[in-house]
Amino acid sequence: MRLEDVKQQMLQAEFTLVMLPRVSVTLKLHEAFSFFASRNFFLFLAPLMMLLIGATPSLFAMPLDGLGRAVYWVFCLVGYLALAFCMLFFMGATSCYLNFRKFYSPVLCLIAAFGATRFAEFGATEVFNKVFSYTFVYMPLFLPQYLLILGIELIVMLWVLPPFLARARDVSTDADPEPDSSAPSGIVTVNGKTFLIKDIQYIKASQHYVTIRVGEKDVLVRSTFKGILTQLPKDYGFQVHRSFWVSSKGVDIASSLNEPGNVVLTCGTKIAVARSRQCDVRSWLTQLAAAA
Repeated sequence: MRLEDVKQQMLQAEFTLVMLPRVSVTLKLHEAFSFFASRNFFLFLAPLMMLLIGATPSLFAMPLDGLGRAVYWVFCLVGYLALAFCMLFFMGATSCYLNFRKFYSPVLCLIAAFGATRFAEFGATEVFNKVFSYTFVYMPLFLPQYLLILGIELIVMLWVLPPFLARARDVSTDADPEPDSSAPSGIVTVNGKTFLIKDIQYIKASQHYVTIRVGEKDVLVRSTFKGILTQLPKDYGFQVHRSFWVSSKGVDIASSLNEPGNVVLTCGTKIAVARSRQCDVRSWLTQLAAAA
């Protein structure tokens, strides 16, 4: 397997972070990395750092002044981000190659918080004792700092990460394409790979990549959603969402008609239908049922 294929598989690895029984988020590795470079993250980070620097002297057995807290929390942030990226790589690899996709945030946060606070303790001591020639004595209290970091992660999972994922997934494709009736029938050619149309169950777009469900496996290719749809016969399936196309042969018609807002595939997968398309999808399903 080529290194580029391994990289693509890793970036598309999907996993679930569970904070509480009813608080979890499912995302892909490339979405997690994109979040840390997003406007959502930095808009949340700026007031968070000001709050930590200004309002957390009680988290230390020997309270620090403002400069001490600023240096400490900057090092803590650097250590946390480094460990977070390492754990994301681990989760991506575990999801991709071991098929283990559920991880519990309190456990991961315990590891990240311990490593980050130890790094912050070391970094702050080095900066003050060697750079400023100032004796920097403090005793960080780990348990309250762990609970604080866990609370921050909970806020991110509830109110910061979901809007980013919704926007990223909504703008990952171009405007709705019109299939090209002149495209060759029977096959779809994508980035040098050829697929039989009759074997395709669904096509899913995700930023610069497209996942094609063929039989029992998913094939990840670098392509545009629009470029693939132009090769498909107009009456062979339906685009139920900006990022989803499903084949007529892969739909469980009865289950789909009984679940408004979703299209249920014969493999058991449920695909959410865009609100603007629900009436059209309903009509399409009704036509399929009548023709069956």
